[in-house]
Amino acid sequence: GISNDLKFTNNLDARVRSRLNEEKVLFPPYDALQLQDILRDRAKEAFRDGVVDPGVVERCAAYAALENGDARRALALLRLAAEMAERDRAKRITPDHVVKAKNRLEQDIILDCCRTLPPHCKVLLYAILQACERRRNGVLTGEVYDAYRRLAERLGLQPLHARSISNYVSELESLGLIR
Repeated sequence: GISNDLKFTNNLDARVRSRLNEEKVLFPPYDALQLQDILRDRAKEAFRDGVVDPGVVERCAAYAALENGDARRALALLRLAAEMAERDRAKRITPDHVVKAKNRLEQDIILDCCRTLPPHCKVLLYAILQACERRRNGVLTGEVYDAYRRLAERLGLQPLHARSISNYVSELESLGLIR
């Protein structure tokens, strides 16, 4: 089998692991030029000549290479840019469509991330947002905890202790949802 999870076999029974005879093959991320080649090949198949403006493929490749070199990400960006151009009834896919597509994909990732948060973490994130609206130049931990506690109680949740909330704050930071 093939997996992107390097620790996949750690969860398997030792007898299964011994029978696998696995060979790990690591693929480095694609660079921008490799991604451009992949995108050009796909664009030739997907679009008529002249539909893709100069710079579109390069911009999609550059964005994906900067993130993690994932060809799927570059292809998703090109596909979404094409869908946006179609929605705009544009005759061509432009670099502006790529910028809009990138912003949309980033929003979707953030929303997907937020949807999977535990309930108390969602309440905490909302409390942080409220506190930041009141004070633009940063908020204090005590303020955030008090706002979280009030909000949790209003929602019928038993508030967690400050230490647990501190752990959730660290998790939200590591996810890039707050700084």
